[in-house]
Amino acid sequence: MKIGDKIRINQVEGFFEYQIKEGGIYTVANIDEYGFDFTDGKNEFYCFFEDDEDFEYELVNEEFDKQMSAVSDMTKPITINTDELVAQLKEITEKGDNVSKHKEICNKLNDIYRKKNHDYGNSFGETYEKLGIISAVTRITDKVNRLQSLATKEQQVQDESIQDTLMDLANYSIMTIMEMEDK
Repeated sequence: MKIGDKIRINQVEGFFEYQIKEGGIYTVANIDEYGFDFTDGKNEFYCFFEDDEDFEYELVNEEFDKQMSAVSDMTKPITINTDELVAQLKEITEKGDNVSKHKEICNKLNDIYRKKNHDYGNSFGETYEKLGIISAVTRITDKVNRLQSLATKEQQVQDESIQDTLMDLANYSIMTIMEMEDK
């Protein structure tokens, strides 16, 4: 304990109990070999070190008390307006949630894969089984060439866009991985 420290009075008996508030915080004003003076800003009191049975106190760590108060605030129940939360989540996803966009594109890829597999059968898988990885490289190379052509020349045939070509490239890549994992 040193001059200027804050103390919290936890228990007071005897002479002090009518003058000092239990739970009150006081400042140490002076210390000598027998005890210490403390004040509430208006009144000053003296406590002998040997009066421990009538007088119980502790040093106050104001920063620790603030942190503990913040922790206890975190344990209080909070009220959530679900309509407001849903609106905020919708706003976040509409502003460009890349994970959602990726999932949407993957769902489109899966839909294209399902439709083309229905129309053409598993021709990619059968060709891969006969010729191996080179069959996948050939199809992917054809799509890359198509992409380069679409990106650098004026398109005369309107049946396939850059986006269509990229979707086919992605599906051919996925189908190649599927075939590689099956082997």
